[in-house]
Amino acid sequence: MTQNHDSDPKWLFENRRQAGEALARSVQDLALERPIILAIPPESVTLAQAVAKSVKAPLDLAVVLELPGPIPPAHPIGHVVGGIDPHIVMEETNAEDQFIPPGYVDEERRRLVSEAERRHHAYTGNRNPLKLQDRHVVLVCDVDLPERRLKAALAALAKIPLASLRLAFPAMSIAMRDSLPDHVRQVLCLHVAQNLPATIYRQAEAISDEHVPALVGETQTD
Repeated sequence: MTQNHDSDPKWLFENRRQAGEALARSVQDLALERPIILAIPPESVTLAQAVAKSVKAPLDLAVVLELPGPIPPAHPIGHVVGGIDPHIVMEETNAEDQFIPPGYVDEERRRLVSEAERRHHAYTGNRNPLKLQDRHVVLVCDVDLPERRLKAALAALAKIPLASLRLAFPAMSIAMRDSLPDHVRQVLCLHVAQNLPATIYRQAEAISDEHVPALVGETQTD
């Protein structure tokens, strides 16, 4: 894995769109054939949309939902990652610490797969999930994306025979970089540091589910 490196990222991007356009230049330099830009909503969609528009690539969404433990407020015991072929990614340590009734995981999986499909259609204006097999996938992530959801998405993508998988971040910690799995071919990151500032954006506008359909609607289909 390779990345641009800055050991002291004190300056801020003006906003997420500026960061996305900067990431897009790194993606364009790769000259990938028919790439797909992927984002985990809602946090990363503004960045991913800017990348997709700049490189003239389709944007798709990986909806990642927590699989809750059976007795609230227990820690989640896994995640369901939506798509053409939905995947369940278990967190074995949390699951082992809880009593899981027979049939509970299968029932929750069915519920969450249905919810992931509903959200994908709502986010994308009823577009179908893209087929990722044999494609170059760039997963664009914002710094406020929860690490558990990122790791679940990466575990699900590891089960798909992609042409390649790359991650694109505006900034990340050294600890995060060093914890990434081996099937990530390359990390495109504008700033890597021991500790990141509280915000990397001068204008850190909130991103919610309501913003996603308009952002996706401005991107091309496959």
